[in-house]
Amino acid sequence: MRRRCDPDLVTGVQRFWDDEMFGCAGSVTSPDHADLCKTGYHVCSADEFVEKNGYGSTNAEAPKHHDWTDDNLKYTGVGSGSRSAAPTGISCGESTPMRECSPDGVDPEGNQCNWVNCGHVDSTQKRYFGGCAGNTTAGTLCCKN
Repeated sequence: MRRRCDPDLVTGVQRFWDDEMFGCAGSVTSPDHADLCKTGYHVCSADEFVEKNGYGSTNAEAPKHHDWTDDNLKYTGVGSGSRSAAPTGISCGESTPMRECSPDGVDPEGNQCNWVNCGHVDSTQKRYFGGCAGNTTAGTLCCKN
């Protein structure tokens, strides 16, 4: 079993603005993304990430690592910053859905996102989504139950 992410630890955990969502650094495949969340937490949905990492209509904080959400996110649009991650659209592949990505193409764990700074659902407003086909590993976003 993998190490469960503990939000009380400083190393490898990014506490987001609302204090109930944590980016748990790691390098797991999408099917194993729930392995990183500690008891009392669940894998955040993309909607939860947008809601909990917002300050009004803007983002509160840029992610430092690439993290899976609990959605099989597809894409619409073309190019980094001009795409949107959504439940409908063009599939990136069952095991490589779009995810939350740091603005850098490679995070400290070596996980890659070929697209970055993408929007959510029907907006291209930067919401820090990205990745897609061929980007096989990431950490996990965990939300308090």
